[in-house]
Amino acid sequence: MNLFLNDIPVFIRNNTTCTDNSTFDTILYSPTADTTLAHRGRLCLVEPSQETILQIIEQLAKEYNPFIYFLEIRTSKIERIVKNLKKQFLYLEAAGGVVYAPTCESFLVIKRLGKWDIPKGKIEAGESPEKTARREVAEESGVAAEIEHFICDTYHTYKIGNQIVLKKTYWYLLKAAECPPPKPQTEESIEEALWVPYEKISSFFQPTYTSIRFVWECVLKQKFNHTKS
Repeated sequence: MNLFLNDIPVFIRNNTTCTDNSTFDTILYSPTADTTLAHRGRLCLVEPSQETILQIIEQLAKEYNPFIYFLEIRTSKIERIVKNLKKQFLYLEAAGGVVYAPTCESFLVIKRLGKWDIPKGKIEAGESPEKTARREVAEESGVAAEIEHFICDTYHTYKIGNQIVLKKTYWYLLKAAECPPPKPQTEESIEEALWVPYEKISSFFQPTYTSIRFVWECVLKQKFNHTKS
């Protein structure tokens, strides 16, 4: 589970498949929520209780923690935890698309509320995530593109009044046959849309949301070398 809480990456992973401990400042075994939140830097939690996991996630969703930069939670109960998170918060689903065009060797990007972003939006009743991704790309940028493959999914939280919303977004790679001038959907607070050459995209998305940067990192690992050839 790739979860982002107030822009802090919180990755929930299967404990049996995690072996690399080299990137963490602190590794905590069966910690409490209070013990975890008292630490700083890049943290790894090994088999915390389900109650502890839910407490940590709720706290980080309610209030930004400037001292924790990255959190990996290793557990053997991922499916149960995800199920309980969907019950604990208001759960919504969305889909979005990273668009590339071989004819101009560029990716499509949009600027929304002052930050570079990827076209995305809520899944409407009766829609598949793939259909939503195509529709949102067309609506928010004016570019027609077709699905190539699934990239990843992300979860993030935000508030509506006092209610915490947990939103899952399905991300797809889409291919555009041409590179028409994009038309930003201004009524959705999209200020700009443009094509960015492949070789510039990595630096282009450094100053943006952590979740969006994560999606781009997945794209570049999966597809970038192929699109350049």
